[in-house]
Amino acid sequence: MRIAVGGIAQESQSFSPVPGSWAHFSDAELFRGQEMLTHYGETRTEIGAIVDVVAQRAAQAAGAPAGPEPVTLVPLIYAKASASAGHVEQAVFEGLRDELLTRLNQAGQVDGILLVLHGSMVADGYDD
Repeated sequence: MRIAVGGIAQESQSFSPVPGSWAHFSDAELFRGQEMLTHYGETRTEIGAIVDVVAQRAAQAAGAPAGPEPVTLVPLIYAKASASAGHVEQAVFEGLRDELLTRLNQAGQVDGILLVLHGSMVADGYDD
C-alpha cells in the first residue's frame, strides 16, 4: 500500500498586517521528499506519528505470517510557517500547493493521501 504524505500549515491571523511570506516557510520547516520523513521520524509531531506508525506496522508484519499489508510512504512536501502572520501571500500559497500537486502527480499510483493541514490558514485570493 502506497500512501502519499504532505502538508502546508500556518497559523493565520486575518487582522495581522504582516503577510505570510516565503520567509515564514523557508526559515522554518520546509522539507521535500525523503528529507521530510528523515527529519520528522520520532519527533512527536503529526508527520513523526505517521512515520512511527508505519515503522511499527512494518515490525508487526515482519513477525507475523499473516501480518498487516506493508505501507510505503510517498513523501511530497511539508511546509510549516515559523510564526503566525496575516494572509499567506497568494503566490506563496499557490507555489506550495502546486509543488505538492506536482510531486503527487509524479509519484505514480497511490492508495491514499494523508495531508497534515492547519484549519486556520488563510491565503490571499481564497475565501476559505
